[in-house]
Amino acid sequence: MYVRPFPSGPGKWKISSGNGHEPRWRRDSKELFYLVTAGSRQTLQAVPVQGGPAGTFEIGQSEKLFDFSASYFTPQINVFLYSPSSDGQRFLVSAEARTTEPTLNVLVNWEKAAAKD
Repeated sequence: MYVRPFPSGPGKWKISSGNGHEPRWRRDSKELFYLVTAGSRQTLQAVPVQGGPAGTFEIGQSEKLFDFSASYFTPQINVFLYSPSSDGQRFLVSAEARTTEPTLNVLVNWEKAAAKD
């Protein structure tokens, strides 16, 4: 994933190596958030950025914020898997709901219980 001047201009800065997607800017444009997908696991990453004089652009070290599970879909019409707050400290995430953990029931002495019926 790269950052380029808009609508045009020189320069192209690499933000993520690999499969970074769904980039979202913090309101003050000092941080860029993006997702990295591995199966149904999403990792939200953040990278500090700073614009400099004469169109330069500085990129900090990318940092993993947290993981969550979600069924991936292609963003359309401004629908994304997450939305950062204006200060970048909180996130609204569209994650898969898990109301209970998987349960495994083990029956012991079931032959004895079945013989009583």
